[in-house]
Amino acid sequence: MGLWDHNLVTGKVIRTPEWARMLGYEPEEIPPTSEAWRALIHPEDLPAVDEAAYRHQVGESPEFEVEHRLRTKSGDYKWILNWGRVVERDASGRGLRALGAHVDIHRRKTAELEREQLLAELLRAQSEMRQLKGIIPICASCKRVRIDADSWQQLEAYIREHSEADFSHGLCPDCLEKYFPAPKKE
Repeated sequence: MGLWDHNLVTGKVIRTPEWARMLGYEPEEIPPTSEAWRALIHPEDLPAVDEAAYRHQVGESPEFEVEHRLRTKSGDYKWILNWGRVVERDASGRGLRALGAHVDIHRRKTAELEREQLLAELLRAQSEMRQLKGIIPICASCKRVRIDADSWQQLEAYIREHSEADFSHGLCPDCLEKYFPAPKKE
């Protein structure tokens, strides 16, 4: 976990060494400004970060909390939970100073995103298939399926009605030989 102390008037930020090191930097490699921090935020995450900061600064939320990605020294992005709170305000209520923490949540967030992707794929696959369940009574001779006490239906029609499967027809090698024997060589 890395801690930060942000002067909201000057933009100067004091950070613990762990703040920089969790991103692969040495503390002196990141200027002590809010602009330097903003430059590391993934562009897709900036609107959510700005929204969370604004909502807290105007008093709509008791604290600043947002999950976002920061660019590491290697150029990759790492998921961070950024939490903070304005601890000093002027007479008009304007924020002067905020304290907070960065927590590395990359492994958890990556696992969550992978789980969400797998769940979406599973739901998509599930919506594409219908299931045949239970015991299907089928005639051992003609292969028709019993629908009710007096009704029988061809196996293919039954499967088409109860699933989204379709058929392509062909002959297995044994049936091919049985029904269409190869001409005998003389």
